[in-house]
Amino acid sequence: MEKLFVVSGVILAMMVGLAMPQLMGLTRQQIIDNQSGYQVERAPTYIIMTPRKVRPNQVFQVFATILRLEYSEISLRVSIIKGNTEFAESLMKFDQPGSRIMQMLMPANAQAGRYKIKVEGMLDGGAGGYAFYNETDIAFDAKQASVFIQLSKPIYRQGQSVHFRVIPILPDLKPMYGSLTIYVNDPSGFPVRRWLGLQTNAGGFVSQNFTLSDQPNYGNWSIQVDAYGYQYYKYFQVEEYWDPRFDLNVTTSPYIWDNMDYVRGRLNANITTGKPVTGNAEITMTLVPPNRPPFDAYMKNQQTFANREPWDYSVFPQLYKYYEYFQGTIDFEFERQEILTKVREYFPGTLDLYGFECIFNVSARDWFFNMTQTGFASTVIFDPRVKLVFIGDNVRTFKPDSVMTIYVAAMYHDGTPVKSDLRRIQIQKSYQGSQNTAPEEKMTVEGVAQFDIEIPPGMQSIEITATYDYDILTRKVMKATVYKSPSESYISVRTSTEHPKVNEFMIFHVKTSHFVPKIFYQIVAQGNILIGDELEMISRHKTFAVALSPEMVPTARIVVYFLQTSPEEMVVDTLNFFVNGTRNNPVNAVINKGKDFTLHTLEINAIAEPGSYVAFAAMPNDLYSKGMNDGLTENNLIDELVSYDEPARGSYRQLWRLSDTEYEYKFYASSGYGVDANSTFRHAGLLVMSDANLYTVEDTCNWEHGERPCFTGGCYKINETCNGITNCPNDWADEQGCTKEDPRYVDDRTMNMIYRVSRSLRFYEDSGWAWQEKFVKPDGMVQFRVEPPKFPLTWIINALSVSRENGLGLMQTPIRYDATRYMYIIVEAPEVIIRGEQVGVRVTVFNYWYNDDYIEVLLTMKDGGDKYRYVWVNDMGITSAYAPRTESGDHQTIVFLEPGESKDIFLPIVSTIVQGEFTFTVTAQCFMERDIYTKTIKVLADGVLNYYHTPYLIDMIRYGSETIPHLQIVIPDQFVVPEVRYHLYVPGSGIAEVSLFGDVVTPGFFKLYMNCEDIFRKPYGAGEMNMFNFAYNLLTLKFKKTNQQLPPDVLSTALRYLNVGLQRQLSYMKDDGSFKMFRDDENSTSVWLSAFVAKTLHEARFGEWERDLFIPINLIDKIVVWLCSKQNETGAWYPEDQIYDRKFSTIAGSNNLLGHQVPLTAYVLIALYKIKTDVSGAALSCIDKSRTLAAEFLSRESYNIPNEEIFHLAITSYALSLSQQKSRSIFDKLWSLQMKSNEIYFSDSAIPDNPSEFINALRYLLPRIEQMNDGYAVQSTAYALMAHIKHNGMGVETDTKIQRDAMMRWLNYMRNFVGGMASTQDTLVAMEALSEFTQVDPNRNVFNILVSMEASSTPTWHSYFEMTKTNYTEMQHSYIPQDFTYGTIGVSAQGVGRTMMQLTTTVHVEYPWLLKKTQDEIQFFELTAENTRFSGRNDSVMEMTPCVRWVYTDKSMESGLTVLEVDIPTGFVIMNHTLRDYVRSRQVPNLKRAEFYYNKVVFYFSHVDTTRTCVKFRADRWYPVANGTIQHRYRVYDYYEPGMHNTSIYTTYNNFNLNICYVCGSYQCPYCPYFNSASLIKASLSLLALIIGFFVKRYVLRTT
Repeated sequence: MEKLFVVSGVILAMMVGLAMPQLMGLTRQQIIDNQSGYQVERAPTYIIMTPRKVRPNQVFQVFATILRLEYSEISLRVSIIKGNTEFAESLMKFDQPGSRIMQMLMPANAQAGRYKIKVEGMLDGGAGGYAFYNETDIAFDAKQASVFIQLSKPIYRQGQSVHFRVIPILPDLKPMYGSLTIYVNDPSGFPVRRWLGLQTNAGGFVSQNFTLSDQPNYGNWSIQVDAYGYQYYKYFQVEEYWDPRFDLNVTTSPYIWDNMDYVRGRLNANITTGKPVTGNAEITMTLVPPNRPPFDAYMKNQQTFANREPWDYSVFPQLYKYYEYFQGTIDFEFERQEILTKVREYFPGTLDLYGFECIFNVSARDWFFNMTQTGFASTVIFDPRVKLVFIGDNVRTFKPDSVMTIYVAAMYHDGTPVKSDLRRIQIQKSYQGSQNTAPEEKMTVEGVAQFDIEIPPGMQSIEITATYDYDILTRKVMKATVYKSPSESYISVRTSTEHPKVNEFMIFHVKTSHFVPKIFYQIVAQGNILIGDELEMISRHKTFAVALSPEMVPTARIVVYFLQTSPEEMVVDTLNFFVNGTRNNPVNAVINKGKDFTLHTLEINAIAEPGSYVAFAAMPNDLYSKGMNDGLTENNLIDELVSYDEPARGSYRQLWRLSDTEYEYKFYASSGYGVDANSTFRHAGLLVMSDANLYTVEDTCNWEHGERPCFTGGCYKINETCNGITNCPNDWADEQGCTKEDPRYVDDRTMNMIYRVSRSLRFYEDSGWAWQEKFVKPDGMVQFRVEPPKFPLTWIINALSVSRENGLGLMQTPIRYDATRYMYIIVEAPEVIIRGEQVGVRVTVFNYWYNDDYIEVLLTMKDGGDKYRYVWVNDMGITSAYAPRTESGDHQTIVFLEPGESKDIFLPIVSTIVQGEFTFTVTAQCFMERDIYTKTIKVLADGVLNYYHTPYLIDMIRYGSETIPHLQIVIPDQFVVPEVRYHLYVPGSGIAEVSLFGDVVTPGFFKLYMNCEDIFRKPYGAGEMNMFNFAYNLLTLKFKKTNQQLPPDVLSTALRYLNVGLQRQLSYMKDDGSFKMFRDDENSTSVWLSAFVAKTLHEARFGEWERDLFIPINLIDKIVVWLCSKQNETGAWYPEDQIYDRKFSTIAGSNNLLGHQVPLTAYVLIALYKIKTDVSGAALSCIDKSRTLAAEFLSRESYNIPNEEIFHLAITSYALSLSQQKSRSIFDKLWSLQMKSNEIYFSDSAIPDNPSEFINALRYLLPRIEQMNDGYAVQSTAYALMAHIKHNGMGVETDTKIQRDAMMRWLNYMRNFVGGMASTQDTLVAMEALSEFTQVDPNRNVFNILVSMEASSTPTWHSYFEMTKTNYTEMQHSYIPQDFTYGTIGVSAQGVGRTMMQLTTTVHVEYPWLLKKTQDEIQFFELTAENTRFSGRNDSVMEMTPCVRWVYTDKSMESGLTVLEVDIPTGFVIMNHTLRDYVRSRQVPNLKRAEFYYNKVVFYFSHVDTTRTCVKFRADRWYPVANGTIQHRYRVYDYYEPGMHNTSIYTTYNNFNLNICYVCGSYQCPYCPYFNSASLIKASLSLLALIIGFFVKRYVLRTT
């Protein structure tokens, strides 16, 4: 009976407990009087805890608790579904109550969508129905792993190589292996490089590099990695920077405090060798006010400030300083009081300067070179006072009768902690709005003070006020609200482990408000439940330990809870804590300077876990000190790992600024953020699926209207969150979870420190020398040697390590390495000189030996043999300009250098060869250091070049045997005519090159990447020309591949260059998808160019090499959509801009070169037909309609094209042959207008046959003369040939072949260059036509030709060329011996096939009347060089104003795209950035581009009319060159019809008369600033021994 009573009592108690919610609030009498009874609620049976989000490839863990069993067993099934698809599931049987971890694996290919998690408590395995069922939405995060992208440096300039690493790691920091697809995106957003499916290496990452174009899109680039279902980005900057003649580096502290006495900075000015500049300087400091009261009111209300342009700082206060003399360095300063006085003139009443930006604009002038350089830097003035920050949230919750720990940080406004300060932090508490308690004080420890606040029972809220040293201005307030529990039941968890670490235990202490038999806990980290268990309680306190694993790094939380049964409630608490695991794989490195005392090389010793893979990178300290890094720091690593845990809230953290670049996180444990059980679980990143009551504070807010509940009642608008206004006045719930100020991004000026300083050469130093990757040896060490650059830079060397066991490790403190060598030399000399010119080789010698020691350096110019001789200067600097004394052999001099001193020593040499190349070597040595420099200089003949070209097609298919004409070399055998003063040509300047290539299309790759300079000897500064370079190489690749003669190495090299060419082309692209001809011509667009680009890029989308040359389809789509938008309703495209190619104008309106819609429409239509349907999206929907409309327009207009417009007829005929209409009538009309000579061609006027002459019945071929319509005729004939092929000729098979062959031969006879015809467009169309010809030519199966040649000038020269099926696409060539460049070349051939034979002859002349004549000696342009004058020290500054004018008005009233080239005397330079600024100034409206390279300056004009167009430029002598050549060429020509040109000569006799001392090109010149008074030594063994003995003696004396 006793036992029955006990059981009955328990049952009764349970029933009463379950009915308690209904009994609450009733009196005892009401309960007795109730006759209907009370419903007993069903007790909870299950609690399922799951993470709030799921990731692909994740082992998703669920903590399942069965509270009681009403049946013998329950099968618990948990699954994740999307729609009707199940992605993961786990099944577990429970035959007794308890808790277990359930696991399920998400597929790696899971995609974004709406996912649900479903819980099923099944009976009899599902056959007996459900005991319970629950489902809810679960978030999806596509990120499986973290991918870090490390760059060799964050800023690059054009032409540099970018090195990068991709390091994929799992959330536990272990390496993740797999495949990655990497893109390099330029600022337009389009990829310019792609690596498809790269596999991580054995070390766990991918390392790649690529080269930037010499003219890329400047701006923000990115490395994009597609891996593991996610996209990762790393951004870097590409800037335009040209080497200045001298470098100006302005440095100042990025931030200073407003309690300083002075604002200081430093100016360093060095020429490109590193030698200090001597001159004067001026510094202007501009004070830009902050955007805060009262300055914002001044800026808004005063007209002077309100009307200024955003970039105009001249209206702000300025201070000025002038320095009459400086040498290399100026340490400048401005007094604070002076600054404040100046500011008050503009802003009266100013009390402080914090927030002001001090911008230092510096201008320095070099006296010797008479050059001026500018630079700037700025510093921001910070408030020097201390500010307080509550670490963590300012809005919190607390448990009654508990201890709340708060951390208060004391910092300065720049984010650095307050240290060594005896002042204290005070806090005052106010409970439920009562008066503040007495202050509690504590000193800071590393900037932080910890306060443990005991919460008395019954408290509903607490307000905590913190101040620093009782300063009311530092006041910060925090609000805490009591945790809500209907049953007033609580649980709290704390830890006694101060520094949790991976692979150690962490101790937790749990306390409950009353005794409960059982509690549950889980460890949650990185968005997953890692550990879970239930613990039996024997009291209100429980202490237990948990082992910490790498999966818990960097922040984790413990969630503890129990189930209160009367009334029913889940009672929960959480504790967030930091786990130190990012330093679990330490890597360290040291520099060993003992292996190479010369410091030429550097040994790095790395210490890491054996078998791990270490990688190194370096960057200049100039970048590092500006807040830039290589993209992989411990802070970035922590930020990334924390993202796995979002949206859960982690432990408190404070980011301290340690320096301008370095930051460090400090973490602090934090309690739960929720005000009730539901929000606590939510902030912990958990979903609760249960039939138990999960309490939530009352919510009467309208969520659809954007309302959210306060903690203690009431609502606030969601857009009022974190606005700094407490819209929930009792609990501040609207200000909870707000983002804290990050010291890295205080404002735009701290985030962009690098933009507050002008660029200098040291910013762009190549850091690839330290880009190394090695496996660590079993002893935990790895050593390797590298060669840092010579320049005295400080480098920041960083390292990382990847281990299979311990994961990713970062070097905590980077190495600072000063790369300054004790002694070294920098040598400068021009790349190209003219025969007879004497060059002063600049050798700058540096002494960075110890501070109190001077050194003697022996400089030696090595013997030049028969290539060059040393120019000797006699006593008192007496020497000759034309015939100086020269000597052979080594030449030496001793240089004495004080500590830190550098000297320029000029060693003059003169070439003894007429043309070619020579290499000189300079050595420098002292008692413990040696440096060697070698350079190659190209020598050109003096005078002005005449170019001649003779093409001939050897056709051994048409003829079984052929009598091949002799090739006439147009250079006379004698350069003088008796009794005539002037020379016919410069002796020794003639070059005759014979070249052959098989077939009729292309000479193959005679350069690695051929451009217009290689093919036509013309520049390529416009968008069409750059696209031609790309298309020409692409067509060559395809032709070689078609003929199975494309070696893998040639393919890979060409594709690498094509990737670079794509970068350059995108610099001409506009945001709407169109292309402009010139990159600085922002207001223009070109339909013609855009169609050309779209067609060419489509042809580059070749499947077999898409892995190495990736052309994104969306790029072509964008261009096509733009083209479609420019088509009018008739189907035509009308030219919008200047017509650059006169072929696209009309003869009837040729006076003004107005564009015509017919050829342009035909050109675009051809491009769209070539693209076919290889587009997507909007482009796919518009391209068919656009082609149809265009074809209909051309079909209508074809009847109206006059017979004179041959090009219009030809291009329209070919365009329509591609369409469905395939109109033959226009082709018949075109064919009726053919021109016949020996072959068939189409032109607006006759093209004479290539000249030849007969002597003694032998035919001699002469060079062809470029015609004014070469381009017109070639392009017209090429289109006609392709139309002929499409229409299958005239219907008769034999006639068709004869006609095709005739046009093919004529096109090849039109070659003006080895690789091309007249210009770009005609050459490309001809290549396409000839390529199509080869595909229909039936006589190409057998190819074997042997060609032999002999010269009449010498019996010793014979050359043999063999063309076979395996090599005929490669050009073969041979040169006539230089002394025998005259006479004729006899040719004989045998075999089968066709080969293109060409003779290219160049010779230099000195008189204008000997220049190569134009067609019929017509003057097309007037070209004059006005105001050419020299000034400065010994004519060191050249100023010139060349003028051009179109005069051939019989053709038109203006030219097409016109190019002016002016050769510059050797040694003079023009800075490209000044030329670009000149173009942008629009002083010459039709000037579109200017550039300097290859000793010439090139100007591009959209057109030239009958009025004079003049340009001005200035060139400065940089390399001392004496006895300069007299004659210089300058020429102007129509780019697309270069037969219309004018070439002339201007002379510089003054340079010719300058001797080596007049240009200060020798250290022996006593009246030059670089005179070296040391004795001169002629090298000999005895004297060399004396010198060595002398050095040894000095060394011994100094060290004893």
